[in-house]
Amino acid sequence: YVAWFLSNGTVNAYARHARVMQVVTKTRMLTLKMERKYAQEYTRMHPKYVDICPNNCIAYAGPYASLTVC
Repeated sequence: YVAWFLSNGTVNAYARHARVMQVVTKTRMLTLKMERKYAQEYTRMHPKYVDICPNNCIAYAGPYASLTVC
């Protein structure tokens, strides 16, 4: 999970990597949903979602919370 997360991986990439690892190690791999759940429980950190511009140029948070366009 950590390697996937640090590489900004996609859900599809995680699933493919998990399938490969499962075949190679013959170990059941957790789904991304379960990995996220365990990571949140273990660290007691939870994501905070904020609205962002579709072009990723601004997050509508803090001093920009009242804006509707960038």
